[in-house]
Amino acid sequence: MEQMKLPERITGTTDIAHAFAGAYLLPGETAVDCTAGNGYDTLFLLERNGPNGFVYAFDIQQSAVDNTRKRLCEAGISPDRFLLINDSHSRLSQYVKGPVAVFMFNLGYLPGGDRTITTDAPTVIHALSSSITLLKCLGVITVVMYPGHGPGRVEQEAVMKYVTGLDQHLCRVLHIQSVNTEKPSPSVLVIQKLYP
Repeated sequence: MEQMKLPERITGTTDIAHAFAGAYLLPGETAVDCTAGNGYDTLFLLERNGPNGFVYAFDIQQSAVDNTRKRLCEAGISPDRFLLINDSHSRLSQYVKGPVAVFMFNLGYLPGGDRTITTDAPTVIHALSSSITLLKCLGVITVVMYPGHGPGRVEQEAVMKYVTGLDQHLCRVLHIQSVNTEKPSPSVLVIQKLYP
């Protein structure tokens, strides 16, 4: 496996999520962006898994799907390499067939969009459960969480309770968070499936 490459300067939790996702996603493999947003993670995954790889990307907001499609087209990504789905990631098992090498979640609201529309714990937890089932052995799931606003704090508490209860023989779960900031900082979960 290729050595994990970290950015020279860590500017946020998405850098960490990209480092882990990039290290475990090989050319030609399948990945899923569970929160397409403005398409940054979707594009990252498509650049990483090469011309024979495939990415599914979910978002409940049509504007996010449109933003992602525009970003991928502008980057010259062939449309036969991805499927953009205007639906909840909680229904991902209805679209995605395993094995999947990497799942990425970036929770909260759409940057530049309506801040009242956010991800929520029940759908995230359902999607995480489905993701673990579809994940290949030694594949990874990254989850970026934002506890600095009310809904994000509630969501993080519920997600943390869920992942803390995962069987340690099935998954390894890491939680990475800055500890020297004044307000609750974003954090990233990295979940690796240990057995099929």
